[in-house]
Amino acid sequence: MSHVLEHDLPLWAACRRTDPVTSRIAAGKAGRLRADHKRKIVEALKISPAGSSLIAERVGLVAHQVGKRLGELERAGVIETTGRRVMSASNSLEREWRVRG
Repeated sequence: MSHVLEHDLPLWAACRRTDPVTSRIAAGKAGRLRADHKRKIVEALKISPAGSSLIAERVGLVAHQVGKRLGELERAGVIETTGRRVMSASNSLEREWRVRG
């Protein structure tokens, strides 16, 4: 699982060779930030299954940030949906997620 939580994209995929150094630095930071978000989400789901709103609340992110990482973690086989729908913070239904066992 750890390889999934590390930098998903090589630096060259996040910026162009012709980009300034500052863009390359930002691209490197983005990869670390993405990996950090994934780790937090997995840890939150180890507590109990949850929808993206509750996950976001547990880890201190906004639901949109969590939503972007959920798809990546699902494609990597780390998490899965429970098949249930739960109420979101905005009173709409959202999918419930769990760590894949």
